[in-house]
Amino acid sequence: MSIPKNTARVDKAVAAVRPQDKTSSIIRFKSIRRTPAAADAVTATIKSLILDGTLSPFERLPSEVELAEALGVSRPTVREAVRGLLALNILESRHGEGTFVTSLQPQLLAAPIDFLLRVEKSSLTALTETRHILETGVAELAAINRSAADLDALKELVEAYAQSIGDIERCIQLDVAFHETLAGAAGNLILTSMLSTVAALGIESRRQTGQSRAIRLRAQTDHLAIVVAVEQRDPVAARAAMVQHLDHVAQDVRRPARGRADKPPADG
Repeated sequence: MSIPKNTARVDKAVAAVRPQDKTSSIIRFKSIRRTPAAADAVTATIKSLILDGTLSPFERLPSEVELAEALGVSRPTVREAVRGLLALNILESRHGEGTFVTSLQPQLLAAPIDFLLRVEKSSLTALTETRHILETGVAELAAINRSAADLDALKELVEAYAQSIGDIERCIQLDVAFHETLAGAAGNLILTSMLSTVAALGIESRRQTGQSRAIRLRAQTDHLAIVVAVEQRDPVAARAAMVQHLDHVAQDVRRPARGRADKPPADG
């Protein structure tokens, strides 16, 4: 299998582009009845405005005073709601500028769940099971629907991974980019969105298992097998290759950390 070299496209696959900040235009709010759950209602209102596109990523919210007056609640109620949305990485506060909607990128929104995965180790097993359910189907669809450009992008990522095998963080970035590119090749927008979130949640487990050079080399081999099946438009082989890859991932997650790290080189 020939692998084209295009570092610009590989870098694009692993880069996040931040659009320019925007200032909110006039937003019409519905007054909220003052109750003990008023802060929850404010939270729901702001979320709704984001979901329907009234508030966009990087857009500045009205001031605390303006929000309180528009919603008919107290400033402490608004402050409590905003504090909760800050914790969820939906909003961000900038000193001297105000409160803004974040980029809303899956990696950012998944961060609170990522913390849960670090605290509750059994959650990593659930995450691996989720990947099995989603990514085997993705591999099948990619073999059916991939374009020539998709195939080139996958080959370039495999080649870049091989060249970066000694760089753990770079391998993690390329690994995530490979799986997201494969999801894009599947041609299903819902799966692509779901895989972006799952990939964001898998950063920590990748960081743990990626400490071993042997595991990184095996991942490289697994990725290549997936690409070969996708190139041949063989959905059965693509699914089988992905199953094998994720079985390896599951084994590595269960393995004690001390058994994963690279051994230091021998003296002399």
